[in-house]
Amino acid sequence: MKFELHHVDILTDDMEKSLAFYQEKLGMQLIFHSDAAGTDVAFLADRANTNFYIELVGPPFIDFQDAFFKQHGPLMDHFSYLVDDADVWYEKLRPEGVDFITKPEEFLGVKEFYFYDASGTIAEIMMFQDPSFALGPPTEAAPFNGVDYRLHHLSITCKDIAELERFYVEKIGMQTVHENRPEGYIFLADPELVADKSREAPLLEIMGPPGLREREQAFINRHGPGIDHLCFVVDDVDEAHEELVSKGVAFDVEPMDYEGNRIAFFKDPNGIDLELMLPIPREHLVT
Repeated sequence: MKFELHHVDILTDDMEKSLAFYQEKLGMQLIFHSDAAGTDVAFLADRANTNFYIELVGPPFIDFQDAFFKQHGPLMDHFSYLVDDADVWYEKLRPEGVDFITKPEEFLGVKEFYFYDASGTIAEIMMFQDPSFALGPPTEAAPFNGVDYRLHHLSITCKDIAELERFYVEKIGMQTVHENRPEGYIFLADPELVADKSREAPLLEIMGPPGLREREQAFINRHGPGIDHLCFVVDDVDEAHEELVSKGVAFDVEPMDYEGNRIAFFKDPNGIDLELMLPIPREHLVT
């Protein structure tokens, strides 16, 4: 039964500028773009086709996204799981006391519903009803000779890691695969995808006390718990940093060693934090 992290959603008030940034700076490929349903929607994939996507949504927004945008401005408002049957998952979660935003409904060839997790962050469960809408590689890839940027994880900043971990493990069925609780973070994934050595499984990071750093605490102070940043892995963080600086990208956190990795942070045109880091070796993930 299909169950995997599928995409993270960015609300933007400038679709053209956002598309240009992700395509020209990070080499992402546009695989879907339409405003036929009254909302401007675009999907971008990395060039490695990791089956984890960025969805850009521009105004006019649907009801709950409009309320979110009015409160927070451009931000990542939700992330999504892809499943085989959204109705089955809705019935599975109903007796769990999950706080639903919508019931399963059809939109753009997809059946989907939205809910709040234990931190108040919005998540989506979706299935493709129209096979022609299933996202795949672009018919013609735009040339890009730069660094290979691969989508790796999205990160939720919260006030209680253990509470949020219980929600995603017990209700959703994810597994904790990597952790450093004293430093304030854990990673979760679909255990079947982690065990599948033919692909790199997208991860969900949960960050919280006692290890919140200044950047994450500032996010909580501004927005409350929510999707704090999106991470790309690269083979060489310093090389990627040099390339992006040459393209006019300013870094909030210059390349630095951290917990056996190397990381750096910069922002997209919407002010969303993006991270660069080295891949986590598969042998460091619990299956």
